[in-house]
Parts: sequence; structure tokens; C-alpha cells
Amino acid sequence: MWRPGSWRTAWLGETSMRLFAVRKQAIYGWPGGAPQGRPLADVQFERITRSNLLRVGEARADPPTAAFAAAVKSTADIGLFAMKGGRVVGHGWVRKIPGPRRTRPEHIRVPETSCLIRNCYVSLDCRGQGVYRALLVQLALAAASEWPERWILIDTEVSNMASRRGIVGAGFEPVGMVRALQICGRFIIQDWNKA
Repeated sequence: MWRPGSWRTAWLGETSMRLFAVRKQAIYGWPGGAPQGRPLADVQFERITRSNLLRVGEARADPPTAAFAAAVKSTADIGLFAMKGGRVVGHGWVRKIPGPRRTRPEHIRVPETSCLIRNCYVSLDCRGQGVYRALLVQLALAAASEWPERWILIDTEVSNMASRRGIVGAGFEPVGMVRALQICGRFIIQDWNKA
């Protein structure tokens, strides 16, 4: 049922779903070589496995354990926990493209000779301390080691300036911008503008 006066939102009871939205993503590529900056001495990294994936609850109140469980089974994914003092304070994944069809990124089309860093998160109490930057570097190094012939990419919303600063601080370079039209949850139109 349409809510009076709203031509962009369909209302279903108490919840709403946007019928369409335009997403603008900034795309960055890893140039290879040594990471920039100093490593953080108090941050350690651990590969996410079946035996430790439930530790994601240490970093966030809404842990995506089902998604993690599916990714751990895939040979196209590498997941890392960022840890401080033995506590998980963040996580991130890098996926070899093409991965399983149901888990490919829909909001951007990336070359089939690439990897995409995705699903990164840092605990609220650890933001602004370089954990995100260090996590991105470790994910890029893990992907470069596992799939040396692949181009390593990361994307973020154009409006997410904190993420963009962390990405550039980790040594990634601008590659381009993508604009995608999302209609009823599906992405159907994309523009790619090279940087």
C-alpha cells in the first residue's frame, strides 16, 4: 500500500522499504608494495575460521554470524579479526571475484581478475585509532599473498569520509566512482567514471 504523499517509499505495516535509491561509491585500488605508515604495535590479526567465528560478537552487538559461517566455507574469501588485548575489536573480508554468484557484490561490477575488500567493521570504542587502516593493510597483504595476480579493490560510499580517509591512509589509490540505481533492492544501472 502506498503512503499518501510518498512516491519513493512503499509501506508494509510498520516497516518501510525504499523503492529506489542512487548509491555513489568511491573505488580504490591497492598499488602493491610495502604498506604506508607504521604498524600498530597493540593490534594483532587472526584469520577468521569456523572455530572462532562466533567471536565477532565481541566487536559488535549485531554480529552477522550466518554470513560469516557461509564465507568461512568458501575458498574465495579471507576474513581477519583485528584484536587488541586479546579482544576482537574489528573484522574485514576480502573476496576473490568471481565468487559464488549469490555473494557477488551487486552494487558495483568489478573485473573478474580482482579481489574486493568488504564487510569491514571496527568497534565504536576503537575508532579513530588506526585500527581500520591497519586492518585494510593486512587484508590487502593477505589477498596479495593468496592471489598475487589479482587486482585488490575496496569501495565505500562517497559520503563516508572517515572510511575514505582510512582507505587512503592504508595506501590505496583512487580508481574511480560508481553510481548505481537501486530499485526494490536490486541494482540495475551503473556508471563507472575513472579517477
